[in-house]
Amino acid sequence: MTPMRVAIVDDEPLARSRVRRLLQRVAAADVTIVAECADAIELLEAATAQTFDVLFLDIDMPECDAFQAIDRWQGPLPQLVFVTAHPAHGARAFDVRATDYLLKPISAERLADAMQRVRERHGQGHAGDASPPVATKASAGDIPRIPLQIGRQTRLVPVADIDAVLAEGNYVEVRTRSGRYLVREPLQEFAANLDDAFIRIHRSAIVRRTSIVAITPLGSLRYRVELRDGSRIQSSRGHAAAVRELLELTPRSGQ
Repeated sequence: MTPMRVAIVDDEPLARSRVRRLLQRVAAADVTIVAECADAIELLEAATAQTFDVLFLDIDMPECDAFQAIDRWQGPLPQLVFVTAHPAHGARAFDVRATDYLLKPISAERLADAMQRVRERHGQGHAGDASPPVATKASAGDIPRIPLQIGRQTRLVPVADIDAVLAEGNYVEVRTRSGRYLVREPLQEFAANLDDAFIRIHRSAIVRRTSIVAITPLGSLRYRVELRDGSRIQSSRGHAAAVRELLELTPRSGQ
């Protein structure tokens, strides 16, 4: 496969250097870094002379931030991987169909995970076009799937692949075997699509029963629940009975 053409955009030289070094470590055979830009204006100028497959973008930059640059982009939009120190922009990033959202300081492991998502989208012919294909509904004979509205695209995700659903304000983060999706929908509404294969362990967290691989009592009727993907979610006191019932635990003094 031809290496993907990458641009790194950050107003901090050290931040650009770190992304470049880590890309060379985890994806040297898959990418060619064709541009390094100190701000979004410089990126837009570079885009008039060449094309990119992937942009590694800081968000807060002088004069023109990443989202303003995207609004002004001409032609098909490359894949977007945001690299930022600010977690608050996550919902907006997924509104523009970002492939991933990395928080500084990024690690080689986290970047490798992002590159896996980039490869998967690149292999599907993602080009950031203005009218992405919309998935069709599953036929009656198919396995149960839930439609997830991601920007202008609808993804049909098998219910069996969902490990957890976490509330993020008016959004939910849907954690699946194939990746994580941020969907503009309150948790209570999303939960209506789920059956008793799932259990609520916190007012902001619903998990698949069979995805739980371990629990650790934390005291005060709280538990740390570990899922098959290695992630950990803390349950709340109000949902302690559900966790104990699921795991056939009996209450202990001080828990």
